[in-house]
Amino acid sequence: MSDSDVVVAAPIPITVDFTFTTLLPNTSAMQTAITANLLSFFTSGTSVGKDVSQIDYESIINSTLDSGGNPVISFAVASFRRRVQSDEDSSLIPQAKLLTVRFLMVTPLFPLT
Repeated sequence: MSDSDVVVAAPIPITVDFTFTTLLPNTSAMQTAITANLLSFFTSGTSVGKDVSQIDYESIINSTLDSGGNPVISFAVASFRRRVQSDEDSSLIPQAKLLTVRFLMVTPLFPLT
């Protein structure tokens, strides 16, 4: 076998963005903890060529505790790119990579009572 017979293909990163519209408790400590947990998951918990499912990321978020030990009570993610596999070119090997986590809280017009 010659060197020209060897093909090396590194995974291509497929970026994943999260945009939160609701988070309770919505504190900087909770936002930091969620971001850290998602980064940890995308650094070590994803596999090459595999989709990241809604259950995957919801489990990570739901199990988050902030620096004071407070759990996530509720959250809503407005956007999340779910597909990791590349349908355009089967020779590309995708790997999910966390790009951004945004916290865009919507203030209700009327107080919730």
